[in-house]
Amino acid sequence: MHSDFLETSTFTEVAKPKTDTRKSAGLSQTELAQRLGISQSRISAMELDPGSINVDQLLALLAALKHELLVQPKNGIAEEPDSAAPDW
Repeated sequence: MHSDFLETSTFTEVAKPKTDTRKSAGLSQTELAQRLGISQSRISAMELDPGSINVDQLLALLAALKHELLVQPKNGIAEEPDSAAPDW
């Protein structure tokens, strides 16, 4: 796996905006907030509680940090849905 990739199967881990990623992009919380059109306190809240981020916010955050989200089947193989999985 490439060192710049994060491999995870949980939304919270994907959504977790890492302070070091923001800082390595040379952005303060205020600057990132301005790019996204939100408050600095919301950036702080997202960094402290990544579970509070929805998918739209995650995609906007990634774009502002010049990152992207890649979704692919586990182990590169598509799996059949589990028939015992609960309905959403």
